Amino acid sequence: MKKLFFLLISICCFFPDCQKNSSNFVTHNFSKSQWMGGLSSIFNGLKLHLNNFTSSKHQYQPEDEYAYENPNSSSLAIPSLSSVPWQFDSPVTRQDPYSVYINDVNSSGFATDAYDGKAYVTISFESDGTEIIGDCVNNIACICGSPRLDLSNTTAVIPLTFWPKDGGASLGAGDVSFNANIAESGPCVNNACAFLCDIFEPNRKSDMQTAIEKFIEDFVDNNSGLISAPFTQYLKTLGVSGPIISIQIQSNGDLKVVDKE
Repeated sequence: MKKLFFLLISICCFFPDCQKNSSNFVTHNFSKSQWMGGLSSIFNGLKLHLNNFTSSKHQYQPEDEYAYENPNSSSLAIPSLSSVPWQFDSPVTRQDPYSVYINDVNSSGFATDAYDGKAYVTISFESDGTEIIGDCVNNIACICGSPRLDLSNTTAVIPLTFWPKDGGASLGAGDVSFNANIAESGPCVNNACAFLCDIFEPNRKSDMQTAIEKFIEDFVDNNSGLISAPFTQYLKTLGVSGPIISIQIQSNGDLKVVDKE
């Protein structure tokens, strides 16, 4: 009886339906230097321009909270995809009582790394002019006007996590760390109102910095396909031919990928 049973199982597995259910799971281990090269190549030549400010009040928006908003004035240039920069909107951030505007901020370079189970992209920015402009709206603190921040040695470190989605590698941003030498300008510096700014607006610098970090996090999450799609294609060149069912960055920066073939 046992021989008959195993014979029937063997015969069944020659049929297509049986073979269709027999899948191989293949584990790929890529060294940090190997897979990071592909991630770095995605950022080669990229130019990020961030802006949502116009100096003309109510030029585009009637609401006081967004009086200086300049919609769709940011852009991302991706030479490998198109010679024409992609225009997009950078939402104005409200950190009551401020509307926080980004004014003509441009990337100067990208760097990548991986450790502690995450990938990291560091964006360096040029320092030219006043980059962060606050507009105080309908608050007693507004008697002192609105602070402005001039940034130098500016970087944003973006942690990235990966997970499988639709057969490929999807990604999202963790907590962004925004670092810069901040020099404040405007009515809160070197005038009779300066001490009132500290009374009414003691957290103005940290509030504006938090607004920038949130913007970058949202930007990466909302446009993650610009990175995940070419990265999935790169993994295919390394031999990941089937749908990805698991992807994990190791503590030493190596990458482990399991696909179904």
